[in-house]
Amino acid sequence: MENLLVKEIIDSFTTEQAEQIKMGAYVTGVFGPPENISNSGESELNISLSLCKKIYEYVNPITHSISFWVPFIIDHRKIPKFYKGMKVDVITISPSCPREFDFGDREDVSLEEANDPQHYIDFVNWCEEEIREKFNSPTMTKKEMLDAIAFGDFEKYKMNYENKKLNRLIK
Repeated sequence: MENLLVKEIIDSFTTEQAEQIKMGAYVTGVFGPPENISNSGESELNISLSLCKKIYEYVNPITHSISFWVPFIIDHRKIPKFYKGMKVDVITISPSCPREFDFGDREDVSLEEANDPQHYIDFVNWCEEEIREKFNSPTMTKKEMLDAIAFGDFEKYKMNYENKKLNRLIK
C-alpha cells in the first residue's frame, strides 16, 4: 500500500474536487482513528476521531478518512465515496439547508422526520430553476436534481430510508 502524506491527499483531493469547491465545499482535514490512551496511560474509549495535525504525517487509508464539507446544493454524484483508499466523509453545511430541512432547535423532530425523502422532492419541486442555475444545467431533469442533492442516487436513498423506518417499526 502506498504511503500517503496528509498534505498530498488534501492537495490532490482539492484539485480533483475543484468544481465542488467553487460551489462552496471545503476539506477540513484528514482524520484518523481515535486516541485510545489517556494521559494517565489507561485505555479509554474515545468516540471522536483525531485530526492529523501535521501536514507531513503519513496516513493509513484503511484507518483514516477525509472530511469534506459541502453546501446543500451540490452534485453528490461527483464526490467519490473513497479517495486513494480512504473513506470520504461528506458533511452538509447546515446554514446552507433550505427551509424544507430547517427544523431549528426543535427537539420534537425525529431523525427519521428530518431525513424524509419527501423533503427532497418538495425542495426540487419548489426550486427547480434555482437548482438548474446553480448547476449551470438548463436541461437538468427532476430525477437528475434529486440524484445530485440526495447523495448521488435518490432511489437508493429512498429505499434505505424506508428500510430503516420499517426496521424501527418492527423492533
